[in-house]
Amino acid sequence: MFRVQVTTILCFIALLASGCSQISILNIGEKYFPQETQSYSDEKVSKYSDTQNKIAVLLPLSGAQKQAGDAIQSGFLAALYRAKENKEQVPQVQFYDTENMMDIVNLYAQAVNDGAQLVIGPVKKDNAFQFLALKRIQVPIITLNYMGELTSPRRNIFQFGLSVTDESREIASKAWTKNHKSALIIAPSSSWGRRSAKAFHERWQEKGGKITDTILYSNTVTDFTPELSSILHIKNSSTRKRNLEKLLGKPLVYTPRRRKDIDMIFLAAYPDHARQIKPTLDFLFAGDIEIYSTSQIYSGSEEVDRNRDLNGINFITTPWSLDLSTLLSGANMPPIYRHFFALGIDAYQLHYSLKQMKKNPNHKFYGVTGTLQLNPLGAIKRTQPWAKFRKGKIYSIQ
Repeated sequence: MFRVQVTTILCFIALLASGCSQISILNIGEKYFPQETQSYSDEKVSKYSDTQNKIAVLLPLSGAQKQAGDAIQSGFLAALYRAKENKEQVPQVQFYDTENMMDIVNLYAQAVNDGAQLVIGPVKKDNAFQFLALKRIQVPIITLNYMGELTSPRRNIFQFGLSVTDESREIASKAWTKNHKSALIIAPSSSWGRRSAKAFHERWQEKGGKITDTILYSNTVTDFTPELSSILHIKNSSTRKRNLEKLLGKPLVYTPRRRKDIDMIFLAAYPDHARQIKPTLDFLFAGDIEIYSTSQIYSGSEEVDRNRDLNGINFITTPWSLDLSTLLSGANMPPIYRHFFALGIDAYQLHYSLKQMKKNPNHKFYGVTGTLQLNPLGAIKRTQPWAKFRKGKIYSIQ
């Protein structure tokens, strides 16, 4: 078992390693939710009384998920160091490596025995589920993954994470308010792709929408033309043209047409695949269809030339991503792990907001992953901002 107590020097090293020497964490969330009336200054005034003296953080710091664990840890430490720099009261923190821990409950017990007043983690969903078997949770836990909707709240168990299924449901709700009725789903055949497609499908049908077709593509696909052409019925258009030429006995000048029963596309894709899919749709006469995507579509890097291929796509995002050009300039973190870095920042900030959330169901915290609010079942849900690609850049939209 790996344990380390955080000192100011360690936090400073982690901060520099993450590339965030100019980080401005604590006011990002509020900036992108101007419709909210809660004063963020009130949040800052009241937070000190809710700070725990010692926190245990359970993360995969070795093994297959080490990079994700490292990113969360770096974000956590960056937030802690910023608080320290602002002369705020900060807790003692101990990190515990969850790799190869079959019984996460024993690790939790060890953390409590070490004096933890709050436990944050674990990340793996199967580890988090182990806590549901306990009759009594002595010290509050904030898991960094969702265990699904519980049928009833569990005392001292709280869930927080980056849920692609929540994003997919929100996309369905957003598209429905824009009067779309008929959707095409394009998602990877991976586990997260299937989850996102399923979540969108279910919420869309709840709203009364129609799913015209679904494409689950392999990560190895390099040419989307054959499958998209088939789905869009381009071949049907060509067949009609040939049949008409035979009937009339002369060649015809014609422009292929796509099917007309699709008025929006739900797209789940990482940037590289999305940069292939969107131009292909344009080429196949589907450039006028509104596209809505999950946050994975944005790498967090201002690659204007490459991102021109994504022009016109609406996507759900985070306040962190909208300010990423100033927050992570010079960072060498792979794009996929930047979301985990932001998760680490909010995990730290939740330690002084949790008590307020429990006392007041309407209490909202403006985090870097979104506006956070505790629901009756103990899940900390996110309200996220929206953005759109225009001329290779991203712009905040309502």
